[in-house]
Amino acid sequence: MRNTTEDLQICFALVNDGHSPVNPEVPASHLLINGVEPKDWSFVIGNGLRNDRWDSLASGQSLLFAYSLGRYFLSPGVYRVRWQSENFEAPEITLRVVLPETITRDTEIMHGTPVFRGTRVPVQTLFDSIEGGETLEDFLEGSHGLAAARSEGA
Repeated sequence: MRNTTEDLQICFALVNDGHSPVNPEVPASHLLINGVEPKDWSFVIGNGLRNDRWDSLASGQSLLFAYSLGRYFLSPGVYRVRWQSENFEAPEITLRVVLPETITRDTEIMHGTPVFRGTRVPVQTLFDSIEGGETLEDFLEGSHGLAAARSEGA
C-alpha cells in the first residue's frame, strides 16, 4: 500500500432544488485551498467528460463529477477546501495530511495514541493547534522534543 495523497480524488455535486432549469456554470467555479485558487484550476475544471447537465440542470437533477487533485495536497498540513461560484457555495471541508513515517502508534507509548516518532506528543495536538490558528513553527517551538525529533529526521 502506498502512503501518498497523489491518488486523492475529490467528488463534486450540484443539485438544482429550484423550479426551473439553470446553467450551473461549473467552468466559472473556483476551488480555494486555504483561500488560494490553484493556478491551473480553470484548466482542470474546463476539461473532462461533459453531458447536457453541464449547460442546463433541470429542476430536481444533479450533476456529479470527480477530479484527481492529490497533487495539491502533497505537503503535510491542514488544508481547508472550498468550492464556489456566483451561483453556489459548497460547505468547506478540511483535509489533514501527515507523513506516515513521522507518526508511530505503540501500546507502550500513551496507550497507543498516535504520536510523533521519538516523542510523546500526540498528533491530534498539531491538528488542534493549527485549527486554532497557531502556525506550524509556533507549534514546533512549543512542543518539547518535537523540534529536536523533527531535526533528527522523525
